[in-house]
Amino acid sequence: MKTAMKELIEYLDPIHSGIKDKATELLEKEKKQMLDAMRYALDEDGHNGSWIFNFIESYYKKMYENE
Repeated sequence: MKTAMKELIEYLDPIHSGIKDKATELLEKEKKQMLDAMRYALDEDGHNGSWIFNFIESYYKKMYENE
């Protein structure tokens, strides 16, 4: 499975190398934002969700980084 940002990166032609480089940089930012949102949701729900957060981070890596 690919994130939308990863699909965009693969779609861009080499001629768009500047855009492709920026999108690759933003892919890491996207990951951080997704994980921060989940951590916030767990905190708001009153959970000390470190084990849940670790599970979610593992899921992200499995689903989006191991292609």
